[in-house]
Amino acid sequence: MSPFVFGRAWGAASLCLALLSVHPVLNAQQATCEKGDRDWELETFGVTLPSPPPVDLSRLPTPLIERHYLGAYRMASQLVRGDFNGVQAHWDGIAAMQDRTEQMRAMVRSLDVLEGRGLSMLHPLQTWHARNPASQAAQLMLAAAWVHAAYEVHRDRYAPERAGGYYHRPRNRVQQALPLVDALMAQGGFYGMAAREVDLPARFLLDGAQRQSAWDRYLALIEYAPHDEWLYLRAASHAGGPQEREIRDQRFARLRALADKLALPQPHRRSLEQALDEHIRPTGRDPNPLTWRPYWEARVKMAPTLANLTGWLDAENRVNNWPVMVALADRILALHPHHKAALERKSWALRQQGRNKEAYETAFSAMVIGSDWAMKQIVEAHVLGGLGLTQGDFASLLAHCKLGASLGLASAAHCMGSAHTDGFASVARNDAQALGWHLLGAQGGNMASAHDAVVLLPRVVIDPARHAEVDLASAHWIRKAASHEHAAAHTRLAERPDWGLLCLPGSGPSVFQRLFGR
Repeated sequence: MSPFVFGRAWGAASLCLALLSVHPVLNAQQATCEKGDRDWELETFGVTLPSPPPVDLSRLPTPLIERHYLGAYRMASQLVRGDFNGVQAHWDGIAAMQDRTEQMRAMVRSLDVLEGRGLSMLHPLQTWHARNPASQAAQLMLAAAWVHAAYEVHRDRYAPERAGGYYHRPRNRVQQALPLVDALMAQGGFYGMAAREVDLPARFLLDGAQRQSAWDRYLALIEYAPHDEWLYLRAASHAGGPQEREIRDQRFARLRALADKLALPQPHRRSLEQALDEHIRPTGRDPNPLTWRPYWEARVKMAPTLANLTGWLDAENRVNNWPVMVALADRILALHPHHKAALERKSWALRQQGRNKEAYETAFSAMVIGSDWAMKQIVEAHVLGGLGLTQGDFASLLAHCKLGASLGLASAAHCMGSAHTDGFASVARNDAQALGWHLLGAQGGNMASAHDAVVLLPRVVIDPARHAEVDLASAHWIRKAASHEHAAAHTRLAERPDWGLLCLPGSGPSVFQRLFGR
């Protein structure tokens, strides 16, 4: 390149950098949004969050409810309804189990009920803990809810939050869980062991020293229930990534030695070895079926465990192999009749094959055990047609949504909010009720509810003294909905470009300063 051309190119690049340096979005500081470090997803502006209404069971497949509305899956509804005595009785039953392997499996499944619902379940769990602060079960579940709420931010694709608050907000939520976890571990017993199940993912969002101490403590949980294969796999998934190869290999060696020492039964010992190898050489993630199908067939033949069958099902799902997916899902459900991912995959595969009645019944079963994906499929089928349901049958839609709302599902909360906004199926129109439901839906990750909450907030919260806060919360929700490709949110954001400015948490640097630093 000649000096003249290079000079012109450098001059143009310098001009671009100069323009970028003064762009308001790239230089958005805390001053642009002085409360940018506030967790607006926890703010309800004094709006009473609604309780689930009575469900019309005559319009629902009651036998499927009776088959799946058990144990941990009933507990979600008890929490939403405020039946804390029922939840306590559930945990008392787990604590009294003599078989530690079954005890740990019941504990893990009960905590997993909060997956995707950590933030939206915080209110009832905080109420339970406030009423009975001595309840170890309440402490454990509240801590787990905070950790799930942290990962809901950590895994979100909301670009401004990932840019400015990728660590801040998850860590802030985790910090709410740690005192509860530490207190339980200090007390010992069953709940002291169960707290390690929350401690490991919580401290993995913090620094390396805390990760190491949590991982070491988790080994004590494995020794407590040495024949629960899931605990080994959980520890392996938190052993470290490729960038921490030396540390990861050391932890894998400790897991192998522990499995041998504690006599982890076959085929789970072989399955663990396969899982450790998969972390190093991820053959099962290869998108080419000619490569991975023989791999999974051999792996399952050697160790037909739940973990291996689930991995194979996910691989077949990537290439839309519907008949094989149904067969694999049935094998998984024979081992674990309430396996959410297997029910979801099976329902989708059946639908693609035109087996609508079976697809609906499978989706309904998944919904009962807490699948928001299944709830959304059923709502869309009622509105647009599909799954063999009658299009426009709003009375049946409302029955499904009331059941989903009683389970704390975000898509059901959006449906209930829309019912109070549109007045379908004779539901009374009420903006305050609608806003309460949409806040629950938005907290659960439903971006349509996030958008609708922005529409309703200024209608319901009319106190002039709170106008600025309403505007900041609206900016947060509309940016988040737009980042998830919600079309109406994009339109509303275009009408209010000031809402698009970044609100960085704390006193962090601007986007430009971070890019320049890199």
